[in-house]
Amino acid sequence: MEVRKRRVKKSLIVVGIWLLVLALTTTNVLALTANVRIEAPDQTIFAGNIDVPETVQVKATKVSDGTEVTKTVSGYKELNALVAASNAGNFDIAILDYGWGLAIDSINGISDPANAWWNQRINWASALLGIQSQQINDGDQILIHLTGTPQKPWNLDEPLRVDVSKTSVIQGESFKVTTTFFDEYGTGGFAPISASVKIGNKDLQTNSDGTLTTSIANTANTDIYATKDGYVRSNRVTMAVGSNAQPQNNLQLNTPSLQVEDLSGIKAISQRQARNAALRAVKYLRLRQTKDGMIDNPAVSAWAAMAFASANVDPKSVKRAKGVKKNKRRSLMDYLQEYSQTNLNRNWLRKNRKAAKPLATDYARQIMAVYAARQNPRSHGGVNLVTELGRFYNNGQFGSTGLVNDDIFAIIAYRAGQVSPGDRKFRRAISFVLKNQHADGGFSYNTSARSKSDIDTTAAAIQALVLARKSGVRTASNNSLYVAIQRAYDFLLSRQQASGGFGYNSKFSRSNSQSTAWAMQAIASFKGSKSVRNMKSSAGLNPMSFQASLQSKNGGFRLDTTTGSRVWETASAIPALLNKPWLIRYRSALSINASKKLLKKGQRVKIFGRIANGAKGIVTIRYKKGRGQWKTARRIRVNGSTYGATIRLNSVNRYVFSAKIGSAKSRAMVINSK
Repeated sequence: MEVRKRRVKKSLIVVGIWLLVLALTTTNVLALTANVRIEAPDQTIFAGNIDVPETVQVKATKVSDGTEVTKTVSGYKELNALVAASNAGNFDIAILDYGWGLAIDSINGISDPANAWWNQRINWASALLGIQSQQINDGDQILIHLTGTPQKPWNLDEPLRVDVSKTSVIQGESFKVTTTFFDEYGTGGFAPISASVKIGNKDLQTNSDGTLTTSIANTANTDIYATKDGYVRSNRVTMAVGSNAQPQNNLQLNTPSLQVEDLSGIKAISQRQARNAALRAVKYLRLRQTKDGMIDNPAVSAWAAMAFASANVDPKSVKRAKGVKKNKRRSLMDYLQEYSQTNLNRNWLRKNRKAAKPLATDYARQIMAVYAARQNPRSHGGVNLVTELGRFYNNGQFGSTGLVNDDIFAIIAYRAGQVSPGDRKFRRAISFVLKNQHADGGFSYNTSARSKSDIDTTAAAIQALVLARKSGVRTASNNSLYVAIQRAYDFLLSRQQASGGFGYNSKFSRSNSQSTAWAMQAIASFKGSKSVRNMKSSAGLNPMSFQASLQSKNGGFRLDTTTGSRVWETASAIPALLNKPWLIRYRSALSINASKKLLKKGQRVKIFGRIANGAKGIVTIRYKKGRGQWKTARRIRVNGSTYGATIRLNSVNRYVFSAKIGSAKSRAMVINSK
């Protein structure tokens, strides 16, 4: 799983801000038609077909400082449909700008409380992308509903559906009503369910098979819909009653069928080809950096730091050069340090109350990034990130009691912070995660009894538990950690799709790069990198080949075959292709060594080393005496993975040697001459 669940708006951020009513304008170009339904807990705000404009302009409030900005969204996105529906239905919407993207704050004045959010669905399934990024097609059914409550935090309510055997009857004529729900956590299709059915003023109940037979006594057109506590209100069907009445249905139902994946574009690749794909992705990430050092947003910047570190690129050296004076260039870690100083600093947050309140996962992710860059998470931007994460501990777990993912990442972050394996919080977080393992061996991001295991959370849990086991932590049973990891690993094996990849949910129609990347890291952490290559699907394809098939020409990775290159997916793909599970830590691409470390004056010494992944260029061997300035000892042209040169030390002194090629620098090595 991503530390923030990208399929829901609030996996990483809780908003504590209220917006003014926003004025919305649309630009009508060629339009497509979509059905939009918006459900609040006690009312249907809108339901009907609307023409979706290609481009809209929307006013949004920036979460960072509360200022209002105007955003233009083009290309028939879900937000375009919402804006068109608000104009047609004469209701207000309020939008938040997080910097990394837009999200709904309120609809018709109904703002989401803590632990809840406005969820978006396309053709019944939850949208995988944000509201400004999710593409829609002609005829799509869009359902936006408020889900989760303080009583059921982070609970993703599933939508009900009602069908009737006839849409036109004569007074007193019998017809059949069927109630189902979209089983997103299970089959990915519709399953029968007993629900309350409203037929005009009459309240009825379907049986355990989700059916009932009834009739209507009057001759007026009658609305029929279904409700059930913990589920989203169903669509409405209008039953025409009487010999002259015309049938109507305000929602044409097209049950989405599971799509067969196209395997023609997936080819087997070698480990060398996978490494080359990762290095191309590194270049793509570099080009996405802004002048302030950020890559996409604070969360993705942290994942990018881990990605660079996995490719032996020092995150502290990642600086945008184009359009920035040399003395003004800021590194990726400069940006993340500033983020620690501000958005993760309690003193700063007290003075900036409009800023988004960080979650446990925000601190955990930041700790992982700081560790990857070989910096100190206990003193980053003046903030002890490990201590701050510990403040989220309550009732034997971290963060929300309704979530499991924050505990998983707290375990990983505590290992990065070098917390003792005997630490009470660390041990209890492990116990909490183990307690929430499902019968099938997998894990879900939340603790709801109705939630089903997903690939992302299971993959993250495997990596966390492997780290815990390596730490030597004691659990109730000496074998319990290994058994839990093996069961979770078996769950992953059982959910691999024919493409070689993994979908978020086992029954989702498409594998995606994000879930596949985390699954690859989990496999490598438990079984080693060879297991990733050897994990063949029913079609003989492995996860590595599927992941590589989603790389675009620009080096970036797509979420799946329907999207363009995306920054977070690219940052996730890099360590997966390089077989680097969490925890990731930067190691220089350039090593340095010497044939002897203690020499006599005038004696020769061979300086040599290796270049990770090989390189073509000039290796500069530098030296300095004592605390003096660096000087060049040799410049060696290389075209491969090794370098070497023989150097004479002409004086008695303490010499420090280092090597450099491009932006890669070796460690400092000391040689003494006597």
